[in-house]
Amino acid sequence: MHHRTVHYGVSLLPEEIITMSLPSLHSFGELLKAFRKQRGLTQQQLATILGVHRHAIGRWERGDFLPENKSIILELIRVLQLNDLAARQFLEASLTTPAHFWNVPYQRNPFFTGRQAVLQALHQRLRARQITSLTQSHALHGLGGIGKTQLAVEYAYTYALEYSAVLWVNAETRKNIISSFLAIAELLRLPESRDGDQQYTIAALQRWLRTHQGWLLIWDNLQELELLPRYLPTGHQGIVLITTRCPALGTLAQGLELPIMAVEEGLLFLLRRSKLLPITAASQQLQLFAHRFPADYAAATELVQFMGGLPLALDQAGAYLEETGCTLNRYLRLYQQQEFALLERRGTAASDHPQSVAATLILSYQRVAQTNPVAAELLCQSAFLHPDAIPEELLETDLALSELEQPQAPGDTYHRDQALAILRRFSLINRSPESQTLSVHRLFQVVIKEKLDSLAQQRRIEQTTQRLNAIFPTGAEADNWPHCQRYLAHVEVCSHLLTQWNIRSIEAEQLLRRAGVYLREIAQYQLSERFLLQSLEICQQILEPEHVDIATTLSDLARLYQTMGRYAEADPLLPRAPTMHEQLLSKNV
Repeated sequence: MHHRTVHYGVSLLPEEIITMSLPSLHSFGELLKAFRKQRGLTQQQLATILGVHRHAIGRWERGDFLPENKSIILELIRVLQLNDLAARQFLEASLTTPAHFWNVPYQRNPFFTGRQAVLQALHQRLRARQITSLTQSHALHGLGGIGKTQLAVEYAYTYALEYSAVLWVNAETRKNIISSFLAIAELLRLPESRDGDQQYTIAALQRWLRTHQGWLLIWDNLQELELLPRYLPTGHQGIVLITTRCPALGTLAQGLELPIMAVEEGLLFLLRRSKLLPITAASQQLQLFAHRFPADYAAATELVQFMGGLPLALDQAGAYLEETGCTLNRYLRLYQQQEFALLERRGTAASDHPQSVAATLILSYQRVAQTNPVAAELLCQSAFLHPDAIPEELLETDLALSELEQPQAPGDTYHRDQALAILRRFSLINRSPESQTLSVHRLFQVVIKEKLDSLAQQRRIEQTTQRLNAIFPTGAEADNWPHCQRYLAHVEVCSHLLTQWNIRSIEAEQLLRRAGVYLREIAQYQLSERFLLQSLEICQQILEPEHVDIATTLSDLARLYQTMGRYAEADPLLPRAPTMHEQLLSKNV
């Protein structure tokens, strides 16, 4: 009888798994040859299975070349049926670069998932520049934690064979750039590196970059764009790849925005990182996992959505699951209760990005606040709205910033544009000029709210309600419907916050009633009823029983029930509303 080894969604027989450890073998070619022979495959048989020429197998085993991309290595692992231990050994061997000069400071991430379209697009663009001898740089840009550095690392390992040297610059500060340049000069064995004169050594490296071809120079986390032309020589002969948060690159570089992970991509990354799926798992194993463990799959899907597809957050969650042995469902419940606390916890094995999600985003906020207090104010306002499609007219630049201890700023378009430019520089917002809307990552909203005390949060909710109430049009008129729809998602967020904080105000009940009427007119009855009932509850708590707003809300609610055919609920409301109107009129006579 065979005993199966079960690994969340994968079941293999012991004889189907290669488990041997080969500490004496170090190169990818040696391991490939040993694993192939243990499986009893010839080079031709393996080549046929992979769909490559037999000579490719021979060249890989001799160490002449590495497979051109990670997908081939993963396919080899599948075909050779390596277990996790052997697969990890095989992957690590494949990470060894043949480049003569190499100073990438990170190991290749075995959990790197997806991003194939971005990698290929980046490779095509850089390859085109290499062929046509264009010297313009290329930049990966996006929010902190989106995976820019990880993608640059993966690119370096994947395409190392195409470059004579792969060089890495820590570009966060001028001091770091100088330190990196000195280290590269020493790596290249430039005689000037022994001189001790920094400027002399840097000038020698710049000459080397101008006179040598085929190199790749990665500038990681470039924050001050003006430093690039200061240190990168004109007329250089290689390829420059930049990672930065700034999307406005001008003539310095062509940009490629790194998006958040799609749901399936995020699911695969989370489950691999938490070791709930094998490190080599692909879409097929993910679907098998969904079939076998539907509750866990649903919890993982919800987590990916809660975390907005941010790779750093998913990596952090995966690390927690691995370290604690917590189940997906339990982690989901914990995350819903203690969201910020879990965003603060990075884990014990984080070396490539030691800062937590919370720390990364808070640092971005602090830098924004130091640069432009109006930009920090706009971020605070956006934290209390729906994260997507925030109308620019909802954001005010002239509100008092007491909780930030910053002075007031003029409330005009120029100051708003300057503030938004700062936020775009840090990739904290996306701005759509066509619709005049903004979007912000939902995890940034979580972090911003956590920075404010209870009183400040309540004041923000009240200010948001006032602004929405002032701008939301009458919903009964069809001409206003496009404008109503523009603000609807933000009214819904406001409704939840009003309930959560038990806030009652005239502005709140008026806003909810007008939104409820609009929803009734466009036949979104369920949400219309919720808004109108919430409006009525607020009215009854803060207004006199005969107030006209109560009568109006009762009438609107009765009309909704009539439209829905719920006459038994509508009839009791109709006599009350006219009577209240008449009583109010008689008092005013």
